[in-house]
Parts: sequence; structure tokens; C-alpha cells
Amino acid sequence: TTFSSKTKTLYISVLKSLFIYISDNNDDFYTYEKEFKGIMPKKANKSKKVSYLSDADVSKLLDFINNNLEDERHYAYIHALGIKLMLFAGLRVSEVLALTLDNIQISDLRNSENEQDFYEVHLQDTKSKEEQTALIKREHIEKELAYFKLINRDNEFIFKAKSNKNPINRSNFYVSITKIMQGLNIKRKGLHVLRHTCAMQLFRKTGNLLVLKETLRHSDIKTTI
Repeated sequence: TTFSSKTKTLYISVLKSLFIYISDNNDDFYTYEKEFKGIMPKKANKSKKVSYLSDADVSKLLDFINNNLEDERHYAYIHALGIKLMLFAGLRVSEVLALTLDNIQISDLRNSENEQDFYEVHLQDTKSKEEQTALIKREHIEKELAYFKLINRDNEFIFKAKSNKNPINRSNFYVSITKIMQGLNIKRKGLHVLRHTCAMQLFRKTGNLLVLKETLRHSDIKTTI
């Protein structure tokens, strides 16, 4: 059977939409869209850049979660810390939800004022199955950590309900953050867009792909490119 160009476009578009959803919610700095490059009918073939937040979107998101902390609600701290760990340290959502307070320790790194101004985030539940370390400035998450240190033991999961020992379900966390972003009229979707944004912000500052590779903890520079 020979399909018309419109029918082929429809079938491929449906498959493409499925893989875009997977790309938005996977745990790798990778988009499946390139697998579709060249197979669409010529008039329908389009390219897509890696999705990330604009500076205005980042500003809106940070203003919202920081202001929301004033209500001192448990899930306001959950959302704020999770977003900042993805946005400023490039963590994957699976890595975020597996964290305990024990995993976040003051780094020996010191600034020009001889202050230890970074946290080391020690990751055990990583894509490579190897222990890895990410860095984040203390100023970004100091308020959130202070809250969790008051209510959690060091070896308890951070991202959990107060009355539960187990971490928050990934799907529930995705829905919560998506609602926040939709409420702020942020068009980009998925949690992985925050990791992408971390990468783009860092590349703008350094222009160095090797620095980007190490920050995102990629095993191969090709994944970063």
C-alpha cells in the first residue's frame, strides 16, 4: 500500500510527538527528534533546537518559588529546592528525588573572601550507576536546607511528605512543577528543560564544552554536543 504524503506526515507526527514527550522527561541530555531528521516529507520536515528557558522565564520562576517560601508551606520548600537543584546544579529529576541531607555537604572550595561558598551534592542514584558530585552555590539553597534540617534526619529522603518515609513519586513531582510553570505562562514543558537551561546558562558564561561536560557529568563529549 502506498500512503499519500499527508498520511505519512500524520503517522510520523504522531510518533514524533510520543518521542518528544519521552525527550522532555528522560534523564539524559538528549532529544530523540534527531532520529526523525530526513524521514518527514520535504515540506513537513522541520528541525528543533534543544528546549531551555529564557532569562525572563527563569526570573519569573525564581521570583515565584522564592516568594512562595514566605508562606512556610512544606511543599513550597520541596518545589523550590527541587527546581534550584535542576536549574543551578544540572541534576536530573531522579537524582533530586533520591537525595538525603547527608548527600549535601559544604565544599572545601573557597572564594576570594576565603569563604566556603559551594555545596557538594553527592549523587548515588545516577544514570551511570556510579557515584558523582555536583556543585551548587550555598546562596541558592541555604534557606531551603535550613528548613529541611529542622524537620528531617540526615539520612532521610528530603523530597517526601512529612508523614512519609518514601520519596515523592516522580510523576507527582512532574505534575506539581508543570502546574507552577503553566501558572506562570512558561511555554516550555518538562522537568528536563531545567537541566537544559543550566547547561545553556553555563555555556553562555564559559563557552567551554569541556566545562559543560563535567558539570552535566556526561561520560562522552558527544552527548554534550
